[in-house]
Amino acid sequence: MTSKERVRVTLGHQEPDRVPLFEIVIINTVAEHYLGRKTFVWGTGSTTKAQIEAEMRGSAEYRQFMDSCFQDALKVYHDAGLDMIPIYPTGFVTPLNFGLCNVAIAEIYDVAIRRENENFFMFTSTDPKAPGFWCSCVFSPESDTFQMYSDNIKEKGEQEFARYVDYLEHKDLSRIPAPLQYGLDALEHAIKVNNGRYQLFLLGFADVEYPCFNTFHALFLELMLTNPELVHRYMRVTTESMKAMLKIELEMRVAGILGANDWCYRSGPMMSPAQFDEFLAPYLGEVISFTHSYAKPYVRHLDGNTYPILDSLVYKCHIDAYHAIEPPSGMDIGKVKEKYGDKITVVGNIDCGDILTNWPPDRIREEVRRIIRMVSPGGGHIFGSSNAIHGGISLEHFIAYIDAAKEYGVYPIQA
Repeated sequence: MTSKERVRVTLGHQEPDRVPLFEIVIINTVAEHYLGRKTFVWGTGSTTKAQIEAEMRGSAEYRQFMDSCFQDALKVYHDAGLDMIPIYPTGFVTPLNFGLCNVAIAEIYDVAIRRENENFFMFTSTDPKAPGFWCSCVFSPESDTFQMYSDNIKEKGEQEFARYVDYLEHKDLSRIPAPLQYGLDALEHAIKVNNGRYQLFLLGFADVEYPCFNTFHALFLELMLTNPELVHRYMRVTTESMKAMLKIELEMRVAGILGANDWCYRSGPMMSPAQFDEFLAPYLGEVISFTHSYAKPYVRHLDGNTYPILDSLVYKCHIDAYHAIEPPSGMDIGKVKEKYGDKITVVGNIDCGDILTNWPPDRIREEVRRIIRMVSPGGGHIFGSSNAIHGGISLEHFIAYIDAAKEYGVYPIQA
C-alpha cells in the first residue's frame, strides 16, 4: 500500500497492511539526519526566527524559505517512514497577531519588522486602517520557542480588542494578502511534488482562531463572561476568514485537514465545557462541516486533558480523528478508542515527555508494542507520539520508536 492508501483505510476503520505513522512536528536536528544537511521545518522557535530574518531580507528569499521548508518536510517524512504529514500554509506567515499558524485571510498583514536585539523583535502595523497596532516577540534559545511577549491589546484592554474585531470585520476576504499567498503557493507546490513522488497523506490546515498563543488570551477568557457578544463577533469573522482560506486548500486537493489549536491544560480545558459549547464548538463545527462537504477528513490535534469536551468534539463538531491523547494528562488511548472508536480514528500516543525522552531504546520498543497490541487491532489507529518530536528526543530514540512501530504494527497484529 502507499501511505495515502494506508491512512485512508485506517480512517475507514479497517485494517491496512500496517499501522500508519504520523507526527505533527519533527525537530530540526532529527530532520537533518535524513537530509544530511541543515534544514528548517515547522514547529520550532529557531525556524520561526530564521523565517522572520528571511522575510526581513526580502520577499524573494521569504518565498523561497517557505517552499524549501515544505519540500524538506516531505522528504524527511517519507524517508523516516511516516505516512501522514501536515503542511501549514500559514506556518511561516507573520501577521501582527500571529498565533503559531492559527491565522487566515482577515489579519493585519501590512507590518514593519524591527529587530531590537539578537532575539527580540517588534512588529508594527503599517496598514492605514489599523493604526497603533503592534506586538513584541522574543526567541528563547534555551527552549527553542518564539512567542509573542506583549501587544497593544494586552496593554489597553477591551476597547482595543473591539477595535481589532472591527478591523477584521471590514476585511475583503476575496483579496489574499501577499504573505498568505506565498504560503498557499508553497502548499500547492508541495501537493504536486507529493502526488508525483512521495504519496503521503498530506493534511492542510484550518482551525477556529481561539487566541491561546496570543498575549490577550486572558482578556479573551474574561470577555466570555463580561462581553460574550464581542467574543461571538470575533469568532464569527475569524471563522469566515478561515473558511475562505480552507476553500482554497480543499480545491488544491489536500487529502485532509488538520486543526491544531490548544484549548486544554493537563488539568482540563481552559474554559468550562459550557463555554466551549457556546464559543468554540459551533464555529469548529462549521469548519469541519465545510471540510466534509469536499469529502475530506478532519484531524483534530489537542493535547492536555480533553475528557470534559471530548463528547462535544465527537458528537457536536464531528471530528474524524483525534491526536494526541496525552498520557501525562490522564488520557488513555485504549479507553478513548473503546468509547469513540466507531466514530473516530485515534492517533498516538507514546509519551514524548518522559518515555521517548528518557527511556532506553529497548523499553521504548516494548512500550510501542504494548500500545499497538492494545489499540491497533481492527484498524482505526494511527501511531504517533503524544505530541511532537521535540528537542529533548534523541535521534536514537526516534528511530527506535519508528522501527518498532513498523515491526510490531504489521497486520494482523501479533499477540
